[in-house]
Amino acid sequence: MQHLGIIGFHRDKTNQMLKLPDKPAIVVSELRASIEARFEEIQEARAKGYSADQIAEALAHDGIKINGPTLRSYLQRIKARKKEQVKPVATSQTQLPAPPRFQMRKGPVE
Repeated sequence: MQHLGIIGFHRDKTNQMLKLPDKPAIVVSELRASIEARFEEIQEARAKGYSADQIAEALAHDGIKINGPTLRSYLQRIKARKKEQVKPVATSQTQLPAPPRFQMRKGPVE
């Protein structure tokens, strides 16, 4: 075995890693969809004080296998996406220039 300079990694192990097949994207998409479908329920559990790890454990009992850090990441992404959807769309009314300011004149009006 030839050492590459990275602790614990040898050339043959690195070659094995390069030979790994691509992870199916559909599995990840299904997991994200499952979390998104239960987003409100998960947020309620978070509001009650449950940690992401505890919620992940409860989800595992329902057949959804996810760890706490991944769950937190998904929740942040879902929140950001929902926030983007709520942003108001600029209308022509919001783009109008400010009305002119009127100033009081000193002296008699002609």
